[in-house]
Amino acid sequence: MHTCQHPTTASGLWQTLWQALRATRQQLEDVQALREEWHQPQTDRPERSHHWRQPPL
Repeated sequence: MHTCQHPTTASGLWQTLWQALRATRQQLEDVQALREEWHQPQTDRPERSHHWRQPPL
């Protein structure tokens, strides 16, 4: 007789962990896109120029 974790608890924990990882990855991709947006010349993307401004140097 051995006691093991309930599968529902284990899978729930994994699902929470997986969602946290995906959220973190999405945030990193958003930051990366934002940085690329900053480095992009404003003349290249006129439709986005009013959304993002150049960061103060």
